[in-house]
Amino acid sequence: LLFHQPLKNYFSEKVSIWPQSYRIIRYLHQIRPYKANSRSVAEMKKQGLAENRSTISNRISEINRICENNKVLPIFHSFPNNKWGINPVLSLEKR
Repeated sequence: LLFHQPLKNYFSEKVSIWPQSYRIIRYLHQIRPYKANSRSVAEMKKQGLAENRSTISNRISEINRICENNKVLPIFHSFPNNKWGINPVLSLEKR
């Protein structure tokens, strides 16, 4: 994950993440434009994003903690019915 962009094409902070974290972010970002834009941990496990539900929960917590430590909005948002999705406050704009 890249944080703090003081200049165009330059980020002052780089944090490595687990491959499962990347897959979760990518999957939830792909479904974001649709009405059903969130999934439960069990549904994400069925999609093959990780072998265990606890791994998915841990990765979501880790990513949101990284965001908090870097003083930016969390990537993941908890929706009703114990479902997770990409934070709706974050922009979909392409740079």
